[in-house]
Amino acid sequence: MVIDDLETWTSPFPHNALPSAIARFRPDVVVGSSMIRFSWRRAREHCLTVSVPTVLYIREITSHTLLDIEPDPADAVVANARSLVAEAEAADCACAFVPSLVDTTATSVEPTREVALLVNPIESHGIERLWEMAAALPDVPFVLQESWELRPDQLTAVENGLADHPNVVLRRRRRPGPELYADARVLVVPHRIDNRPRVVVEAQANAIPSLVSDFGGLREAVGSGGMVLPDDTEAWVDAVRTVFTDAGIYQVLQTAARTEAQRPELDESSIVDGFIEVVDAAIASMAGP
Repeated sequence: MVIDDLETWTSPFPHNALPSAIARFRPDVVVGSSMIRFSWRRAREHCLTVSVPTVLYIREITSHTLLDIEPDPADAVVANARSLVAEAEAADCACAFVPSLVDTTATSVEPTREVALLVNPIESHGIERLWEMAAALPDVPFVLQESWELRPDQLTAVENGLADHPNVVLRRRRRPGPELYADARVLVVPHRIDNRPRVVVEAQANAIPSLVSDFGGLREAVGSGGMVLPDDTEAWVDAVRTVFTDAGIYQVLQTAARTEAQRPELDESSIVDGFIEVVDAAIASMAGP
């Protein structure tokens, strides 16, 4: 059983449904991913009451606020980036590293390479940096792809930005498919937080390079298949201009992106085996000696 609370603002708190779900499905383990503190603490408390082991799955730096939950945050903790593992270990929490399992077949396409794509146009994912780039590069077409459903205030902010930037369009939320990257030349990931997003892997599988913020998880994700950029608008503008105007550099990045998508650490079997090891450890911990 996996609890995922990425849409806290539009969905019921998942811990409210947990007791009935456990009673119905009788899971061997409960995995919490991208939870807010209150919701995970309540879920963890209930699981302790009914003797169901838990695994806390960390996919972004904000989840580290859960690591000091008493008596402990989970029976096992796993993160999808080495930088996030290091942050957990710095907080005296044992944490395993297992990259996210990303099925790239659904988003496989031969892209026309026309636009700069940003997925999830919200503050933590760098929407303000995107507006700055769009203003500086009026001849470059940018696409904002809604991923998490935008709250009304977020949608209003995006619509206001669109009115001021005619070279930017918004595509509303849809099921992931080949159209997601069909016209992408580059994926821009100006995130304001450390994480290791699946979109970088999906883009690289289509030989689309990524421009990413200088955070550990993003550096891990992009490897040589893109550029790691500082917190400086001019650097981002220059990088986007380069991938649209310098065919030689773009070809190098394009080839490297496809190579990065085939890294051994992204092998599906290895990822599944690694995650099962974490789950088994959680179950064994609950069972005791």
